Amino acid sequence: MSERRIWDISQTLRPDLPVWPGDTAFSLERTWKMEDGSPVNVARMTLSTHSGTHADAPLHYAADGLDAGDMDLSPYLGECLVIDARGVSNEIDEIGANAGNIRKLDIMLMVTSLRCRTGASDFQADYDAFANTHLATLNRANSILKAELAYMYGELGAVREMDRSDVSMANEYGEGHPWLSCHELGSIARQLADDGDPIRLSFAADELLATNPVYASVQHPRQASRR
Repeated sequence: MSERRIWDISQTLRPDLPVWPGDTAFSLERTWKMEDGSPVNVARMTLSTHSGTHADAPLHYAADGLDAGDMDLSPYLGECLVIDARGVSNEIDEIGANAGNIRKLDIMLMVTSLRCRTGASDFQADYDAFANTHLATLNRANSILKAELAYMYGELGAVREMDRSDVSMANEYGEGHPWLSCHELGSIARQLADDGDPIRLSFAADELLATNPVYASVQHPRQASRR
């Protein structure tokens, strides 16, 4: 029988642990302390169900989905490839690697905010705040994307390709987001406007531009219609 080893890749729960914009930050408070005369040490934790390393249960996206306690654990058990990157000095440029999606996120929010401006969930002001908060990151993503396209198509070709992408995005989201309502898009724009972290912006772009929610195997209750 081959020797097996368990590799713990869990994030340490700590006050500066990154969370989704607007979600509950982790905190730990010692409520009973032996140094104060208590016979034991006791602490109280406040955290989100999405704090640290975790897998989303179907209930996160579907009202009738399974919660974590009812999920089958077998998909999470088995062989894996472990890459030891400790000591690697070159940091991954998340903005450079995801410049296209960051630009698309900006266009998606702009187009949907224009579409939603005549309804009860007008979030144009929230989009403007988002664009202002992330102006430097959006400009950098645009510059990187333009440079990449210029390398492939030349300066004029890069402009044409970016224009073509913008028109395509406008057409794609002109009728609304495939699984988010105007109200939800406004809430997301406000959350992103309050969080200037460019890395979390990049992660949000990947999730919000997906055709379906990240948990693709679960039917989302809002997928049936665009609002």
